[in-house]
Amino acid sequence: MSGEGPRRRETGRRRGRRERPGTAVRPDRRAHEPGRDRVLLDLVRARCAPARRSHPGRDRRRLRARAHRRRGGRHASRGRRRRPPRRARGGDRARPRPGVVDQPRRPLVRPRRAAVRVRARRGRPVLRVDADRPHGARPRPRELRALRLRLGGGRGAHVPRGLPQRAPPAGRAAAGRGPGARARSAGARSRVPEDQLPPRPAHRPRGAGARLPARRRPRPPTPPRRRRVLPRGRGGPRRGARGAPRAPGAAADRRRGDRRGLRAVARPPRGDAAGGHPARPRAHPRHRQGRARGPRRRRPAPRPGGVLPVRGLAEGARVRAPRVVVVGGGISGLATAALLARGGARVTVLERHDTLGGRAGTLELDGFRFDTGPSWYFMPEVFEHFFALLGARVEDHLDLVPLDPAYRVFFEPDEDGGVASPFELSASPGVNRARFDAVEPGAGDRMAAYAAEASEAYGLALDHFLYTTFERPDRALSPAVLRRLPRLTTLLREPLADRAARTVEDPRLRQLLGYHAVFLGSSPYRAPALYSLMSHLDLVDGVQYPRGGMHTLIEAVASLARDEGAELRTGVDVAAIEVVAGARRRGRATGVRLASGEVVAADVVVSAADRHHIETALLDPQWADLPAAAWEDKGPGISALLVLAGVRGELPELAHHSLFFTRDWPANFDAVLGTDRRSDPAGLRVPDPASLYVSRTSATDGPSSDRPAAPPGHENLFVLVPFPPDPTLGADDPSRRTLEALADRYLAQVGRWAGIDDLPGRVVTRRVLGPAHFATELSAWRGGALGMEHTLRQSALWRPGTASRRVDGLYHAGGGTIPGVGLPMCLISAELVAKRLLGETSSRPLPAPLRTGYLAASRRPERLGPADRRPVEVRR
Repeated sequence: MSGEGPRRRETGRRRGRRERPGTAVRPDRRAHEPGRDRVLLDLVRARCAPARRSHPGRDRRRLRARAHRRRGGRHASRGRRRRPPRRARGGDRARPRPGVVDQPRRPLVRPRRAAVRVRARRGRPVLRVDADRPHGARPRPRELRALRLRLGGGRGAHVPRGLPQRAPPAGRAAAGRGPGARARSAGARSRVPEDQLPPRPAHRPRGAGARLPARRRPRPPTPPRRRRVLPRGRGGPRRGARGAPRAPGAAADRRRGDRRGLRAVARPPRGDAAGGHPARPRAHPRHRQGRARGPRRRRPAPRPGGVLPVRGLAEGARVRAPRVVVVGGGISGLATAALLARGGARVTVLERHDTLGGRAGTLELDGFRFDTGPSWYFMPEVFEHFFALLGARVEDHLDLVPLDPAYRVFFEPDEDGGVASPFELSASPGVNRARFDAVEPGAGDRMAAYAAEASEAYGLALDHFLYTTFERPDRALSPAVLRRLPRLTTLLREPLADRAARTVEDPRLRQLLGYHAVFLGSSPYRAPALYSLMSHLDLVDGVQYPRGGMHTLIEAVASLARDEGAELRTGVDVAAIEVVAGARRRGRATGVRLASGEVVAADVVVSAADRHHIETALLDPQWADLPAAAWEDKGPGISALLVLAGVRGELPELAHHSLFFTRDWPANFDAVLGTDRRSDPAGLRVPDPASLYVSRTSATDGPSSDRPAAPPGHENLFVLVPFPPDPTLGADDPSRRTLEALADRYLAQVGRWAGIDDLPGRVVTRRVLGPAHFATELSAWRGGALGMEHTLRQSALWRPGTASRRVDGLYHAGGGTIPGVGLPMCLISAELVAKRLLGETSSRPLPAPLRTGYLAASRRPERLGPADRRPVEVRR
């Protein structure tokens, strides 16, 4: 016990150091910047020994200028230990040196600098269309007020009037100040009364020069009648400033203020006898202090009939919803209609066929149900995000079933007539690693590392490339992208086949890593290695299937579009897009003309049909971004031969997804795509044998399902054979008979490799569709089955964009634009159209859910219609 007393007393002396009279007060430095260099300007000479001896190097600190706003409190050092003052040896004390102590409430000083603190500008905040303010928004930097300190010649510091400082201890007279010092206990902290603290400085515009207060001649105040009202945040005392009384309704005003951070929307004129016109500036008591401020923006109140006020209209004017016409009722057209209808637009979808879906169609044939388009449910997070934008959930519309095995692969047998050795990809990564090692020793670890790199590239693509319109390509270059730029350059320069060859040696495993290129309309020898990210989809995510077929996704999106108010018209054929000439050799889309002669007027036209058909058939050549001559140097991608067969009996040898790979893969792809970039039809031929894909949806949608895919005791087969993009294949009767013979040959190949006896003879019904079907029914360029081929020259920002370069108000969605082909990419392209109309240039997806009527907050309102159009009414 006796040993603890001195230690305790010593700690008390340490914490409660005394301040000498005449000691200048130095503002406390920030706790999180202890080593920041500052320039000390208030170092003065004092007559007495300081509480802490100054050090030339330590005390050269730069001070920030801003009046402190904290109320009272303990010492700002927050309990940091300070060394006791070192005393001189012997009886003589050292000559007092200039001393500085800390204070909690401080004026911050920055000499010889601009009065406004300059910060590194951050990127533009993401447009929030669902919340109260922009993503990443922050308050404006406070204004800095420069102050002058006169250094007294041995008489102490001259502190400008109004700055708080500590009084000398009791019993001593403050040097240079004369009598009248307050009495205080030793070691205690003085608290300056609130009324003696200076008010918070007013805001000033960015870039203003430094203003130093005059020493003797203060600046005369501005006459009240000359005060000008400034926009919000540009002047006037801040709310809650010390010494500034708060207006009676300030708290309520702050709660009612519009904090959305989106484009300001002024309330339309409305008579209000109680409070006057809500859009008219109202004088607040706090405006009479300092510089005047403008009225604070408020959130618009609900209007009768769901009308959302729009900024910039004349008194008494209202606005109507912008009219949007979507050409094409496929997945991208329906998704675009749903998003824009939620934004407040009046959307009309025009589909040529009697059923919706486009390439993702369905066919009912003799009791069998077939999906005539996509059959793989990849990238589930894209579907979840799209449904979330509309305030819905995927599980409320789709019944997803995980598939195990994900798919079964049959490799070409060594002997003619032999059975192929199957390989199954399981839903368990551990099982797959063991199976890879069985094919090639050590391949399991290398495939796992390949999958990890694919997952990293997949996440990078989702975060920075897939959801950007490339209106501002620099917005995609984040630090994460720049760090990986050397690796991305390598992946863009080498083909996918070379990337797979560097991972494994067995050709069968290389085919497992490269077959995804077919989903991109290309081959692993032409697609860049960056698309190795697609291995994340099956090796990591797994494969799912919506019960009832892939067309249930089309039905769900169409239902969402109708719920948002979109009009879906089927059986109408669009003949042309109406364009009027404008300034600077640009046009403006005014609607579409149907084959019947009817003209459907529109402020915005969205093309969700085949891009080549829009540019060459529906647009006049002077308004086309890609006229007919521009397509001669582009690759169309693969086409397909579809065999839809109903088979008698069960087929357990086939999984839900089955892949058949030939040994000579390069020759197979050369036959389909050719060796040149544009896939000249003269150098293309039908592959035999062929690498093909078989889908047996009756394995999941069996007789016990709510929507069985085949009658009891039967199976349905969807056979897809990559085919040359030649629209003459199947265009006439001789060519159709040739396709029927090829269908028999491919069915026999499937039965022979999978060990199924007499598969062609067990077919009870079938339908054969070739490239001519895609060219005539879907207006596909050169009869392509998917869309424009994904090569380096036709990917990312080198792919045709979503906005027309020559026609204002014309936008594109679907597989012919960014980001690419496939159901997930089509959903993203619909969101990119919405981002274009909003003027949003970030690389991130829109926040979910979208607020109803969000298009009224567009940063580019001219994109929703011509500037000289009459006011329109936007639905809330």
